[in-house]
Amino acid sequence: MIKTNLNAVYYSKGNIEKAYLVKNVLWKSKFQISNISNFSELVYAIQQQEVNLLIVDGDTIKTTEEFLDIINGYKFCVPDNIVFVNYINEKSLDINDSNRFLTTYDNFESFFQQYEDKLLFNIEKNKSNKINTNFINMFLTQYLIKMGFVPKHIGFYYIKQCIEEALTHNGVLGSLSTEIYPCVARRNGTSPVNIERNIRNSIEKANKLSNNKEEPLKDASNKNKCVSNRTFLSYLLDQVIISYQQMANKY
Repeated sequence: MIKTNLNAVYYSKGNIEKAYLVKNVLWKSKFQISNISNFSELVYAIQQQEVNLLIVDGDTIKTTEEFLDIINGYKFCVPDNIVFVNYINEKSLDINDSNRFLTTYDNFESFFQQYEDKLLFNIEKNKSNKINTNFINMFLTQYLIKMGFVPKHIGFYYIKQCIEEALTHNGVLGSLSTEIYPCVARRNGTSPVNIERNIRNSIEKANKLSNNKEEPLKDASNKNKCVSNRTFLSYLLDQVIISYQQMANKY
């Protein structure tokens, strides 16, 4: 069978025997499957690679708060289908008849044969609801460079990731200190304080480098000061949403 570009991820902490079982079941399907054992890699895959099917190993993966945030909180980037395997009496997983499924390894093959068409239907149904992450990434890169930001500064990428986090929460920036910065910090293996500091440094450096002294970088009450992180990120988020809507209407 010719494979398509449908992405499946098996998330497990080194459960090699079961990974082999899952791979054997899916090898004749339309899914390309990869194994992920690191939480930060899972976050990256969900946000950047468009995971159509996430299979979670209940033998090794615990339902931590961070994990539940990933599978419940991402409005635009949540996988099209999530299959929880070997989770017994777990009430926090929000199993439903739509795109959340519960099974066991003993029944996994029969489950997949029964629900494969449903999985493919969910993928097709969700296509119109997904944000084009390639467009967002390209827009942010070009827009930030135009304003004087330099890609070699780590804050450049933290800014982009903050916008991505806001988009996954229906375009609402929310609390930087309790929602956005911690999520970006987990993705990069650092602290929220480090995220805030690097973004602040990038804004200050862009303000010095910008030839046309972009107004969004200036504090309205004191032109000699830079805007706050929140003010700038809010402005940038608005530009992304406006541009994306214009692109969507055009096509």
